[in-house]
Amino acid sequence: MRLDLYLPSGRQVPVTTSEETLLYELKEIAQQRFGIAIQSLVSADGHLLEGARTLRDAALQDGDAVTVVAQAARIVSNRGSSAFALIRDDATVLTWGEPSRGGDSSSVEDQLVNVQQVRSSWCSFAAIRTDGSVVTW
Repeated sequence: MRLDLYLPSGRQVPVTTSEETLLYELKEIAQQRFGIAIQSLVSADGHLLEGARTLRDAALQDGDAVTVVAQAARIVSNRGSSAFALIRDDATVLTWGEPSRGGDSSSVEDQLVNVQQVRSSWCSFAAIRTDGSVVTW
């Protein structure tokens, strides 16, 4: 199955994949191909494409156009504002600040890819990835 992924700017990337590909996997493909964090995918008829459904279940067909909505870079701080996490444009995470409060993510750095959200507490952070998995530090 061939899909055309479009950014609102008009930049287009063709993708060939299986109709059994899951929507979150298509989102990861889009992130890799465009090199930016993706907030959401939207079908040509305006439906939000999300979850663990397959492309077939989402009624996508060969040759369909999918709009890719980029995610803005975001900074999250812990509750004491002594450590910070930045979700970069490429959906990876950069951390800094007090190591004992979550400012050091080096132990999980290789897992901080395809991140769509980061949440924090007093002394830890959790990254939610596009496949639904969670990475904590």
